[in-house]
Amino acid sequence: MQTAFELAVGVVDELVVEALSAAGIEAPPVDAVEVAHGMGLEVKIHRDQVERGRVVHNAGMTTIVCRPEPRPERYHWTVAHEIGEYMIAHSADRWSGDVLVLDGAVREWLANCFATHLLTPREWFLADCRFLDFDLWDLKQHYLTASHEVIALRTLESDIPAVVTIFDNGKQSKRLGNLCYRVPNLSSAERSCWMRAAQTGHVQTQTTEEARIRVWPIHEGGWKREIVRTEWLAGWEE
Repeated sequence: MQTAFELAVGVVDELVVEALSAAGIEAPPVDAVEVAHGMGLEVKIHRDQVERGRVVHNAGMTTIVCRPEPRPERYHWTVAHEIGEYMIAHSADRWSGDVLVLDGAVREWLANCFATHLLTPREWFLADCRFLDFDLWDLKQHYLTASHEVIALRTLESDIPAVVTIFDNGKQSKRLGNLCYRVPNLSSAERSCWMRAAQTGHVQTQTTEEARIRVWPIHEGGWKREIVRTEWLAGWEE
């Protein structure tokens, strides 16, 4: 039997398919503004906007209002998130009368989930992960409107046991996995591979008896980020 979480994600994926169909998008990359237009929604940028985005209803027209963003990926994410807010609000019958969908925190989580799944649609993305061997650079070329972080974390929805670690300016900011047990601490091999990537600015790969480790450095301006993907080749024991 599916859990409430699985059922909710299933509904989100249904909404994503409908949104893509309305916009006539049949392959990545997904332009979130194009999706909004396909659904009859306007998108406007307002420089005085405080929050990243909001949905405004006025004189029979629904508009997504966004503040300017320094990166196109953030802009697409904001628009995708607001499309999710709009679709969730207009699909109450999909949630089996679950009152939790009315909770602000739950709806925010659903809208975030929708944004991720819209920019990296499940069927296309997981197939591309296999075909491209989970290479972050190659996946980014296909899913241009999604950030490196969104893409890397989305790969964890594959059935291959893996952990994704993100470093920002030399500090670990995230470490998430799809393992059925607690995510292990950063190994010495992972740390060594990460440090080489951070220092050289080049992709690094290392294979041990237990895992394949790859690190992609994203060094832009005054910000340095490295994304580590560790795929477990053998069972990990604490």
